[in-house]
Amino acid sequence: MCAQSSDGGMNVSIASLGAAGAGGRGRRGPRHTPRARVGGTVFALGTVSLLTDVSSEMVAAVLPIYLTIALGLSPLAFGVIDGVYQGATVFVRLAGG
Repeated sequence: MCAQSSDGGMNVSIASLGAAGAGGRGRRGPRHTPRARVGGTVFALGTVSLLTDVSSEMVAAVLPIYLTIALGLSPLAFGVIDGVYQGATVFVRLAGG
């Protein structure tokens, strides 16, 4: 699209040039670049995250058995403690937004 400027010259917009004029590459697409490798820090953080998730799931699976058998807590008492814990979690999430 061309527009005449106040000094009599023609102004050409970038959109009117199309892909070939704007980027110089035309319709060939981006140049191939070598793949970037993932750094060691990313792998270390991923490993730590995996181990944290596994350990928390292990504790969540074993905790009811430990509280009822080893500490002698009744299943009703464990249910009350778990309910208070779940309620506090929901309250904190609601308060935190």
